[in-house]
Amino acid sequence: MDNTDTRVHVCFVNVTKGIGGVERVIERHSENLNPSRYRISYAYTPFPNDAAHIARLRAAGVGIVPMDNVLPLWAGDPGRAAGPAKKSITRFWKTLVPVRVDELVYHFRNVRRLTRVFETALAHIDGTPKIFQQFAGDYFWMAAAFHVLRRLYPEAILKLHLGNPPVFLNPTFIERRAFREADSVTFVSRHTKTAWEKALGFTVPHGRLIRTPVTTDVIPFIERAKTPGKEPFILLSVGRLSPIKGIDIALQALRQIRDSGFDAALWIVGTGPEESRLRQLTQELGLTDHVKFHGFVNDPSSLFAEVDFLLQPSTLTEGVPNSMLEAMASGMPVIASRVGGIPEVITDKETGILVDPSDPRQIADAVVTLIRDIELRKRISRTASEYVRKYYSAKAVTASLARLYESLLADNPALATQTC
Repeated sequence: MDNTDTRVHVCFVNVTKGIGGVERVIERHSENLNPSRYRISYAYTPFPNDAAHIARLRAAGVGIVPMDNVLPLWAGDPGRAAGPAKKSITRFWKTLVPVRVDELVYHFRNVRRLTRVFETALAHIDGTPKIFQQFAGDYFWMAAAFHVLRRLYPEAILKLHLGNPPVFLNPTFIERRAFREADSVTFVSRHTKTAWEKALGFTVPHGRLIRTPVTTDVIPFIERAKTPGKEPFILLSVGRLSPIKGIDIALQALRQIRDSGFDAALWIVGTGPEESRLRQLTQELGLTDHVKFHGFVNDPSSLFAEVDFLLQPSTLTEGVPNSMLEAMASGMPVIASRVGGIPEVITDKETGILVDPSDPRQIADAVVTLIRDIELRKRISRTASEYVRKYYSAKAVTASLARLYESLLADNPALATQTC
């Protein structure tokens, strides 16, 4: 164990199977936390198309800890998990136990119960983290593990970070206690905080806003002034192909746009359970020649220079989508549903256009309006880009997170005097 390094050691543990918003948040924080004050490690389950993700973390000086055997355990498949589970836990212990960690940040997407063994087990080892932070996944099991940690390791700082809330919240007693006992609860949007507090029936103690960080310094601004008739307008939808993302609504809107006499095409970036249904709907709507399924794209912003508008047609709920913020930073006008945290970022006709969810007619009308009104398009582009660069830049957001870390450590002098 290295006792000479006095920096705060932050370790992200990420058990997922692909690139998403949380992975990009981890990248942004890793790149922007002051290396003279923070040392960062990343324990993760290798997944397809992760090479660029890992390369960016290495370039930021992050120590990489691959956990090759965790994915079968994460998948929750009893036939596959029984053997690999022992290897998974062994690998986890060998890589993390020898290291003094100040903050351990967990993200389990679609978490299975057994994965929480990691958190409770780590509470018994030497070098236990000062701060446990959990990215929410399965809220009940997150809260249950939280309570176990509180009893086994009462000196630890327990922190919850909450993104997109479920559509229907019905918190259990265990979840309510977790929110009351947490040393810190952070939310990606005011909507998330309000939704949880309404469901809980009380104001969350120590709750604060930590926005989604965006690398605004490397996203160039592009003024989009294409005129109708010369080439098609390209619409873009980015995200997991699941029902709540409303990609089927975007397809129906494209059909109506074309029926109105405007040449437009839709690029769909992402994969997911709805892909086959969406491909079939594309054929049924006669849009095969005007829709391109890009599949997984490691960096969607690489397509921005070719795209005119972003569609965010979420149907039920949404946090603050990373891809939407990146598009706005680039000057791409966004047409988005009036759900979740989106209206906190999109002011109608100022930083984008808001539409009612599940209404392809409103989306089509908004696109046609922007095609016709170049001055409105330019004004939205500039205003949206300035807004995101002011409030969501990775440097500013990470600075606010670092201030939170320091305040948590300062409030517990016994932990603050320990070193890595």
